[in-house]
Amino acid sequence: MGNPPQTARIMPCPPRAYKQCIVPRERLVQIEIPHHTFTGQPTTGHLITLDVLAPLMQRVFDCLYAHSFPIQRITPIDSYAFDDGESMAHNNTSCFNPRKISNSSRWSLHTYGAALDINPVQNPVVYAAPPKIQPTAGVAHEKRDPLVPGMVDALVPEICALGFQWGGHFESFKDYHHFQLPRPLATLLVHLGPREAAQVMAVHEEVPSFFWGPDADEGFLKTIIIDGKPLATILAHFTS
Repeated sequence: MGNPPQTARIMPCPPRAYKQCIVPRERLVQIEIPHHTFTGQPTTGHLITLDVLAPLMQRVFDCLYAHSFPIQRITPIDSYAFDDGESMAHNNTSCFNPRKISNSSRWSLHTYGAALDINPVQNPVVYAAPPKIQPTAGVAHEKRDPLVPGMVDALVPEICALGFQWGGHFESFKDYHHFQLPRPLATLLVHLGPREAAQVMAVHEEVPSFFWGPDADEGFLKTIIIDGKPLATILAHFTS
């Protein structure tokens, strides 16, 4: 147990780590993340995410560090030519990856820097029909009991308390390494400027489950004014 040795450094996203997508490069940042290896040694990695999400992502990794949770590596996806399969095969923990959802024209939440993949080998994707496990080295970890070092299951409640949904709770398949923020929130953050997006994140920090719901209180939404407009109006425009 212990706290990270220092506050993570936040830097501009380097050009090599970016590929053209819905998010402009100037809205992305690179965070230097302290973490533990599987031998228990402290080290650092680098994560690309949306500018206003950097503090939230840092809180996730502060939680992991406090529990001495082991992470194989944290490397921007350009190290694998933006190939998600290669990144998973190398047990790489990552965030930003400009790609579409498989068999869809919709942008993945990784494109927004609003989703995390943690230790894909110990936390594989498991499909039931037809049966398939990715990465292939994750076959040994399809069963979640007993837990072994690098499996995220025990820390899921703490991460989800920050407003994430865990892929291990998906119904049609299990994506054990995947944590994502709500799509309406990610969409808003990208389409608003950084100042207005920071105001939206203040709402998310106050009520982390808020943007997941059809339960959002319309009266409450109308009281939050961003750039002269009620948040309810902005949210309806981008999610309709």
